[in-house]
Amino acid sequence: MDELVPPQDWTFLSPGEPVQVHLPGGQNFEARVETKTRGSEALWVIRADSLQTRQVFSHTEGVLVTSTTQVEDRDHPAV
Repeated sequence: MDELVPPQDWTFLSPGEPVQVHLPGGQNFEARVETKTRGSEALWVIRADSLQTRQVFSHTEGVLVTSTTQVEDRDHPAV
């Protein structure tokens, strides 16, 4: 039986933002946010690979999308 994953909160993500996408099956890839719905229930990303595939995810699919900008900022705080 699949583990239930709570809906993701993507309100903090902005178009153009670089992200890491973690799919429920264990695959991960880098992308950038193209756009999202007003309530952040759906998120479109463009993969950062050579094909630049566009994908859409619902916040209830169990897909984890994290900002790589936030990770970089935490690792390199402003002086």
